[in-house]
Amino acid sequence: MKITTFIYALAYPAAQISAINPDGEIVIQAGLFDTTVVDASAPVVFARAILTTGVINPDTTATIDLANPIDTATGFLGQDTDFAPFYFKNPHLIGEKVREGINAGTIQNLFLVLQIPTTTPFPGVSTQPPLIGLSTQAPILGRSFLSVNGGLTFNRRNDLNFRFSLILSEPSPEE
Repeated sequence: MKITTFIYALAYPAAQISAINPDGEIVIQAGLFDTTVVDASAPVVFARAILTTGVINPDTTATIDLANPIDTATGFLGQDTDFAPFYFKNPHLIGEKVREGINAGTIQNLFLVLQIPTTTPFPGVSTQPPLIGLSTQAPILGRSFLSVNGGLTFNRRNDLNFRFSLILSEPSPEE
């Protein structure tokens, strides 16, 4: 049976990314997703995890490019009440591409995206979908977006933060 496709996304503004080693290279290594399940009788599996680009619109929506991701993992295995890593395939090349896109004005935001599986019943005795970690503690950053229609529309969540992290660094001196 097909279900409504929930997709969670967290924005990372170009200015924030540019602040990492502003005059040099950056390495975009991984995304971390705080994930959990209702019961431990089934693995925490999401349809896919994505690193992509997009824009935050003047209203309360975002336009996220799901058709042309920078990197993607299908059948993404989360963890029960922990951060699940999504290691990017070519972190140095991704860093170069993102830096060039930011400098050219073609990248306004990076988005870490996590999609709930699209078929039911969900595994486990509860038959509930896998879940993500949320924070309601201040400050609420206004960078969390939710789509309930398979990515056609992403609406800003002004009441909480999704617990996703983008891991960036400067290249090591040996590289």
